[in-house]
Amino acid sequence: MAGATNVETEWVYVPDDAVIDEPNRAKATLVWPLNGPMGVSIRCFIPGTMM
Repeated sequence: MAGATNVETEWVYVPDDAVIDEPNRAKATLVWPLNGPMGVSIRCFIPGTMM
């Protein structure tokens, strides 16, 4: 969120079955958050290249 001035951040638990462990061709970390009545949950998480 480059250039954003009012950004809230929050640590969210990522369940093991939401982590994609195949090669990430986008090279950037990707996350699919879902906002629900119980708060934020993670549907899908793809780690970046970590280089």
